[in-house]
Amino acid sequence: MRNRTSPAGDEPTEEGTAAPEMPPLAVAEVAQPAAPVPNEPALEEPLTWAKKLGKFGKDPKFSINKKPRQAAPSWDHAAADQIHGWSLHAQHSATPLRITKEAYLAALVAAGEPDKSGNYLPHPEALSPFKRASY
Repeated sequence: MRNRTSPAGDEPTEEGTAAPEMPPLAVAEVAQPAAPVPNEPALEEPLTWAKKLGKFGKDPKFSINKKPRQAAPSWDHAAADQIHGWSLHAQHSATPLRITKEAYLAALVAAGEPDKSGNYLPHPEALSPFKRASY
């Protein structure tokens, strides 16, 4: 039989014999996500807040042949979406816009009540960075 060098290259082995044992691979430890801070407000997407607060769903008043139409947002959620650029953010960003419940509710109020000059101004905490350039 011919002599060959081992995979480590240090000592010759004969064909048919087992290669020397390799050291075990080191396993990287995966960092666990930090537990949420209890005093920190919850951040959710505007659509998630709409579903949780009943601002998104089927409305029996708007039915076709006595069947409720497809689920749709309420008028104030749809208006806030346009003023604050939530759908625009979803189109242009890989990460969702996440806001607090208070910011979402303030955005709904801002979308439903114009200022003294008749303009609908967005709530700053609920405004998408993609919409900021226009205000």
